Amino acid sequence: MFKKDYKKALRAEIIARIDFDGYETDDGRPYTPQTDDDKILLLVNIARDEVGHEFARHGMQGGLQYWLSGLPTCISLPVYNGEVVEFAEKIGSVVNPTDKEAEKITSGFYAFMANNILQMHNAALRRLA
Repeated sequence: MFKKDYKKALRAEIIARIDFDGYETDDGRPYTPQTDDDKILLLVNIARDEVGHEFARHGMQGGLQYWLSGLPTCISLPVYNGEVVEFAEKIGSVVNPTDKEAEKITSGFYAFMANNILQMHNAALRRLA
């Protein structure tokens, strides 16, 4: 059964899974984002730097979805179908999913994550303005 009141838990989980260890600025300093907004903005900037051609071809949503499906090291996402379903259960978007629901969750996972990260990104940009 799908639920709708999971956004807060999802956003907290996304932030918790971001880790810029090993990533450096152009002048060799480690990234040290200070806020959750900084983390999301930096995450999307890294994605655009790494696969800018996909962003140019498919827009923000498609480019970020492509990048996430390549399992970037700065955000730890579930890989296997069972892990994806467990992730959905952990954030509370689904409870005891049927096989059909589990298939829907796994097949749309990277699009779902890209969409939510972009919502967070756009909200962060609005707060900066």
